Order: sequence, then structure tokens, then C-alpha cells
Amino acid sequence: MINKKYILLLLISLFFSQEYDYSYQDVNPNSDLNGTFIGPSYFENKITINYFGWEN
Repeated sequence: MINKKYILLLLISLFFSQEYDYSYQDVNPNSDLNGTFIGPSYFENKITINYFGWEN
């Protein structure tokens, strides 16, 4: 059973979440959008998943 504290934390985080919009140039030579500046607003009315990570 899900703890009520976790549900409350989830609801609070959704309430205070911000909508981020950014734009980066697609530099993938195999992409149909190569050279195009894209971001979440480019995919309007679609669900996007944003992951910012790196490898060392």
C-alpha cells in the first residue's frame, strides 16, 4: 500500500513544478531535423521526457 506521505509529496511536487522551455540545435547527422533548433515547444501537444545526463 502506498504511504500517504508519498502521495502528498507527489501532489506538492506537481503543484510547484515549472514548465521548462529551451531550444538546442539538433546536431545528429542521421536525424531528419539536423540543423533545426528543437525543444519541448517544438513538440506542442505531445508528451516529452527530458533527461539531462552525462558520462565520464
